[in-house]
Amino acid sequence: MTEGHGVRRQPSKYDINLPRLDSRVLETNKRRIVAGRRQDGVELADRHRDLRIGDAYLVNDDSQVSLQRAVHTLAGYFKREFRYDYNQYPVARDGFDPREAWLWVADEYTNLRAVGAALFHQDRFKAPAGSERDWQMAWVLEFVWLHPYERGQGLLSGSWEGWRARHPGFVVEQPWSPAMEGFLERHPHVYYDGKATSDILARLRSR
Repeated sequence: MTEGHGVRRQPSKYDINLPRLDSRVLETNKRRIVAGRRQDGVELADRHRDLRIGDAYLVNDDSQVSLQRAVHTLAGYFKREFRYDYNQYPVARDGFDPREAWLWVADEYTNLRAVGAALFHQDRFKAPAGSERDWQMAWVLEFVWLHPYERGQGLLSGSWEGWRARHPGFVVEQPWSPAMEGFLERHPHVYYDGKATSDILARLRSR
């Protein structure tokens, strides 16, 4: 069946409309983040660090709304694919719990499109045995979503070690998809409290 001329097709739940971006927005994003770091008293040498890790660009609360909306859109595709109840990246939010998103961008002819996103947030966890405190803050990788055509192309692995250096011992939130289980099998990781993803995988697979 074809559509008649001038007839607008109704959106389908199977549609994936990737956000379009402008290269100037990415440059402005860098300046805004650096300015935010300056206001926060970050040392000059560190203000330009980790604005891009692999092919992923940092997006935080200092970033333009258009970039935050791009993350929100891709978080919506994650929600839809894995049947979550809510979008994990609201653009407008209450509270100031630290969070940072990462946006993978690809060239499509003369356009840039956001093809994937990931989200980290800080949370409070029970401290390892022997610690002076009962709890400690740790970063959590909350979700990763890539367009199906971009999966298996090395985008996540290209950013992984940079993330591990930026947030040592971050937690990878569960449940894990089969694809994430396979990724963690190939890229072993250890949490802040010494738990190894290889041990978690072994327990999951023994059930």
